[in-house]
Amino acid sequence: MRGQQVGQGQPILVGPCEDIAFIANGSTELALAAIPVGQIEHWMQVRRGAPGLDRKYLNRPWAIRKREVVQRGFKLAKLLKALMSRADGDASPDMLAAIESQVVDVVLGIVPATDVAEPLHRRARVAMKLRDILMGSVETPPNISAMCEALGVRERTLFLTCTEAFGRPPKALLLELRLNAVRRALAHPSGERTVTGVASRFGFWHFGEFSAEYKRQFGELPSATLSKALGTSLRN
Repeated sequence: MRGQQVGQGQPILVGPCEDIAFIANGSTELALAAIPVGQIEHWMQVRRGAPGLDRKYLNRPWAIRKREVVQRGFKLAKLLKALMSRADGDASPDMLAAIESQVVDVVLGIVPATDVAEPLHRRARVAMKLRDILMGSVETPPNISAMCEALGVRERTLFLTCTEAFGRPPKALLLELRLNAVRRALAHPSGERTVTGVASRFGFWHFGEFSAEYKRQFGELPSATLSKALGTSLRN
């Protein structure tokens, strides 16, 4: 690739207007994701503090662990399955945008961060601002890119801030917030009275995985939460 040997598990980043040409020895599996240039530039600016995927990234012979390659492959497969299951047109614009955002995160997340984290005193102020943002959006928890953009920090600073202030990294914090938002919606059902409908509203597309996470967090299945709420509503 570009005259260089590509190792197993090594991601290949191709810029706009570039061709891909390679010679493979034996069977080869490729996973390809095409992302608009503007979307790449925005993600890189918000999450990495870089203007885009310039030559310092494209020509860097960096690699990621095989285990991470597999994990990201599984995530992409789940997102694709969720998308294909709604190919008949029942996917809302918000749902499609959320799936697209997650695909971009999975793919561009392999790009290593080169920025320097903010100092400790600055991270303390960021934590207070982050707490206010999260408390003001409990029903619609922001994704990591939205957090970075609102706080004016890069992902590395956000990671350290969350770990220091809340005891868990941003992804775990977001998962907990989304699960709590689903539980509140199921415990007090209004317009939407199905588990899948409520779960989709908060960005859960793989319902088996969602149910397992929900039970691990609250000790019961989401259907049990909804059944108890509907039973109480009927008795009243």
